[in-house]
Amino acid sequence: MSGSNDPQISRRNFLTGVIVAVGAFIGTAISIPALGTIISPVIEPMEKAAAKWFALGSVKSFKVGEPQAKEVKVVRQIGWRKQTTTEKMFILTDDGKNFIAMSDVCTHLGCHVRWLPDKNEFWCPCHNGIFDKHGKNIAGPPPRPLDRYKVKIEKGQLFVYVEG
Repeated sequence: MSGSNDPQISRRNFLTGVIVAVGAFIGTAISIPALGTIISPVIEPMEKAAAKWFALGSVKSFKVGEPQAKEVKVVRQIGWRKQTTTEKMFILTDDGKNFIAMSDVCTHLGCHVRWLPDKNEFWCPCHNGIFDKHGKNIAGPPPRPLDRYKVKIEKGQLFVYVEG
């Protein structure tokens, strides 16, 4: 009886199937980690990457009653790219124990304010915005006081918290 229904697999078809299966396995094994590497920075929470406490120095190094400029370098993760920025701020203490950290960015249009020690005030050169030494807006167009950073003191060192 020559009409048998037993399918015969040729050697060529068998080897083609094996090669395709091995190729699919290797392609999957390579693409899953590669895809994870590409996508994971986008999926991770952004706040996890940048927010942290920065040491500004000994509390004894700050003058009482006069704001002092300080800078910290902040690395922010934006997708899979890292960006380093400099955050500038003014630190003020009226008693050597309690500290405030104020942004140097005017709340009107984002210009950088300058401390004028002879006038005991901050001045924004863009539109003549004026802030007192505690950062309160007192003249000009700024709608609110200078933004503040969180501060803490540990073992005689002043730290400031910068968000990402």
